Amino acid sequence: MAINLKAAAKVADADIKNTKLGAVILGTPSAGKSGILGTFGCKTLYAYFGGESHGPVSTFTHATSEVIPYPLSLDDEGKALNADQSYKRLLDLLRDKDTLKAEGIGAVAIDGLTELENAILETASWKQRVEVEKNGVTAYSGDVTVSMFRPVLDALRSLQRDIGIHYAVTCILDVRKYDDTGTILDSMPKLKGYDVATGIILQFPDRLMIGPIINDEGVAVPRLQMTAKAHRNTADQKTKVIKKTYNFRVQLAGCDMATFPETLRPDLSRMIKYKEAKKYFKIEG
Repeated sequence: MAINLKAAAKVADADIKNTKLGAVILGTPSAGKSGILGTFGCKTLYAYFGGESHGPVSTFTHATSEVIPYPLSLDDEGKALNADQSYKRLLDLLRDKDTLKAEGIGAVAIDGLTELENAILETASWKQRVEVEKNGVTAYSGDVTVSMFRPVLDALRSLQRDIGIHYAVTCILDVRKYDDTGTILDSMPKLKGYDVATGIILQFPDRLMIGPIINDEGVAVPRLQMTAKAHRNTADQKTKVIKKTYNFRVQLAGCDMATFPETLRPDLSRMIKYKEAKKYFKIEG
């Protein structure tokens, strides 16, 4: 069958013109990652794991929008779920487009990647695949882990494409170096598996880093740090010699990042407006 370039271009046009937020939010524990998830400016589905049980408190404390909590480590009767059940519960949630659309969900937040990785590593599926594909050696099983992250990312992208939601996922950041004001000068995403950070973080079109900054009154307040720096090294699986360093710079896809100030209020509704404008502009208030 002959290819149809016009039809393909029409499909691609939706991706090219997409200004919906699709972000990974990186920050240290208690840096404001969970708090920012309630600021989309629309009805938000907030999914979280047991290891992020403090997250709902922070999200609801700082929420400026309606937030619907959805625990992933417990079922609808409050009973504890194992890793396989939690992983399935998340995928079932993200794949139920009809319900999310009917409920008027405008944004989906997952808190967070670090906890999701922990759940994946405990699933029977992951363990069986490592046994078969890696002869039981877990040291370099990152590609197995990444392949189990992908259905989650694919489901988020599909939700965005089909019903127009925004989405954001948090990830813990190990910070190696700050300056005197609290600006992050060197850090690494806290994901355990070999090459997992590079395989996952780079799949998000938008990347934001959050951390406390000392303001003019000498008080540390959470801010989106637009000049923060993070990286991850990849190494040869046998020799462990570093092959490449990946730098995870802050970005809003399609935006001129040179127009942004060094720090911004942690407010995702503003990030959405900047994406729509393709640049920073002053917003009153």
